[in-house]
Amino acid sequence: MVVKTIVVRNLFSFEYEGSNPSLPTIKYKFNLYFILQAITNKCLEEEIMHFNINKEKGNSGLGMAIAYFSTNGYTVSIPLNDTQDYDLVVEKDGILKTIQVKATGCKTKNNIFQVALKSCGGTKGKEYKTIINTNVDYIFILDAEKKVYLIPKSEIVNKSTINLGKRTEKYTVNM
Repeated sequence: MVVKTIVVRNLFSFEYEGSNPSLPTIKYKFNLYFILQAITNKCLEEEIMHFNINKEKGNSGLGMAIAYFSTNGYTVSIPLNDTQDYDLVVEKDGILKTIQVKATGCKTKNNIFQVALKSCGGTKGKEYKTIINTNVDYIFILDAEKKVYLIPKSEIVNKSTINLGKRTEKYTVNM
């Protein structure tokens, strides 16, 4: 099986070493960190994010996930299509992990953010996939208040939704 990915760190390379420009290296990790931090801080200036459409919500979550993993020393790869269960592949110390990215602006009647764990589609909106039936290692979640969670899939027991309340507090990560 051939896996086709784009390695995100190549997009942030500042200088090429050697005779092969198709194999860039990051010479200035210090600068990369501050560029990503500035982008993240600019996004975090507003109190709450407003998602007008689902595509915006997904793009925001994916962007924050890439920033989070990149600034924490991971090599981030993005699949070329969306037919697989995961949105990102991250690698650190030779260990690969698959990540499903979710973002939410939806709150319950108790004012707690809630994330859908199932995918629906077709003309009748029929459910075709749930997180617990997928081949992913972690779920990266961004809520509209810019709080970020990294939850191991093995910890998720619900099929349709997860509430981001007291039980999930231990999975919050800092951007």
